[in-house]
Amino acid sequence: MCLHQLIAVLTFAILAAPAPSALFAQDPDPEQPGQQQPQEQQRPAKPDLDQPVPPEQMAVARVMAQQGLKRLPDQLARQYSLTDEQKAAAGTILQNRWAAIPAAEQDSLIRATILARQLAVSRQATTEDWQRLARESMPAVEATVKMFNDSAADFERVLDDEQRAKFAENMVQFRQGMDLVTLRAKLVADGTVKLGPDGEPTDGTSWPSEAELPGRGGPDVSVVEEEVEEVGPDGTAIKVTIRRIRSTLPEEGRVAGDEKYWGAYVKGFIVKFGLDADQTKAVRDRLNEAVAKAREFRERMKAPLEQARAQTKDAEQAKDARAIELAHLNYDRLNESVVRIFRDLQRQLEGLLTDAQRRDQQVRGTLFAEPPKPPEQP
Repeated sequence: MCLHQLIAVLTFAILAAPAPSALFAQDPDPEQPGQQQPQEQQRPAKPDLDQPVPPEQMAVARVMAQQGLKRLPDQLARQYSLTDEQKAAAGTILQNRWAAIPAAEQDSLIRATILARQLAVSRQATTEDWQRLARESMPAVEATVKMFNDSAADFERVLDDEQRAKFAENMVQFRQGMDLVTLRAKLVADGTVKLGPDGEPTDGTSWPSEAELPGRGGPDVSVVEEEVEEVGPDGTAIKVTIRRIRSTLPEEGRVAGDEKYWGAYVKGFIVKFGLDADQTKAVRDRLNEAVAKAREFRERMKAPLEQARAQTKDAEQAKDARAIELAHLNYDRLNESVVRIFRDLQRQLEGLLTDAQRRDQQVRGTLFAEPPKPPEQP
């Protein structure tokens, strides 16, 4: 997926608008199947990033964004069996939250969507063009993600318990999808991934593997049955079938400091202790509250956390072991609040267990990977 699709997916998926190619019906999207590709000489010129987008194109895009907002309550009503009152509340929430985004940031995101697609169609964009567009659009992208999260939190309050449980399940996956989109855009903005004329990685760079991205083949916890040999009551070896945790979570300290892993941890907790429906709902509620707290903290501490990450990256590029150690210590110190939120979540989850569940664990193994072993002393 190239950059113009990343920005478009984020913008128009959140607003539930039609595919962004509808903004430019006269130009076939080069990545849409079933469409005739334009000949090289027919390709439009590369847009000038220093010039404003024509007012008529901006006007069409604004109308489509509003139409998307108006359609979304109907989609939510069908998906969650909303009452008329709940549907009206959802519409009000979305309109108010979108209106709360400054007009300049709304236009910035719409402009980025238009220009990114035009760059891809032109096949003339440079790596610097893509990086500049990603960098300029990131504040607006982040504002739109915040709008979505705030709207989701407001919407949960108008749902009943059954609707809320279903909504929470869906939001975990959708937020992970948004995290993936914004992560890739950030990798372009900071130069980690370099894009070629078609908006795809080039110059020896590539998107991270799916396993490294939140919500896409990332960390997971499941339970498998396996046959093992154990000593029977009479002292002879017997074969028994056990249930064992299969986890791709990293070691506990890393999970505690990064909320993108908490969903997989909670899933494993539910499986490990065999939670019933009421316990599962309570666990999901605690997870959503904890993740919201962590996101709020990161938003509040955005500048120092970004500075700490930049210091770490600089130290690693310089291969300065002492500087790397200090940079990690500084980041861990700043991030301690997130770790405390996770520890509190763990205590809350354990408090939901019955005495029988604490005594009688049917699944063997741990949810976490083994911590890295210290290097052997010479």
